[in-house]
Amino acid sequence: ALDESLADLAQKHSHNFDLIAHDLQAAFGGQNKGSTNCVAFVLKPALLGLELSLRISELAQSEFGISAVFSSSFDSGIGLAYAGIVAATSDKLAALTNTPRFPHGLGTFSLLGGDTMSPSFESYVSKDGFLNVASLSRALYGLSLEEISGRLLTREAEQYFDEPSVTSTESESYLAT
Repeated sequence: ALDESLADLAQKHSHNFDLIAHDLQAAFGGQNKGSTNCVAFVLKPALLGLELSLRISELAQSEFGISAVFSSSFDSGIGLAYAGIVAATSDKLAALTNTPRFPHGLGTFSLLGGDTMSPSFESYVSKDGFLNVASLSRALYGLSLEEISGRLLTREAEQYFDEPSVTSTESESYLAT
């Protein structure tokens, strides 16, 4: 998996997606596609930013066939909530591009002494580790996950979403705890 190296690459290129994408395409695209033994990019939105995390996720899945796993950096409930929503959006693209999905690493909430959210982030996680992204997104924005997903997508990802979204009460995104 490729993880903190992505944050280093983002810093090297001042978070310029085009420069980051160029370096990633040189390493994972073309003749290297499928031969790097990298199965996932581990994206830390707290280090990369939400938009850059989503754009790298889209690139990994659509261009390289590499999964995206979202992970926290001991974020508060607010940071975890945003990472969970972006992870759910990324999972939707993974399903459409037939890219494998892995559990996201957002379970660090249990290690924190308290939370800045009320109700807490933990209250949106089931006992078996599933995050109810639909309820969480409504609590933060007053919008459904599908409404938020449409606002988060970049132009590159829109090509995969010609069909109308199916409304659900729970996301298929889940947490690794």
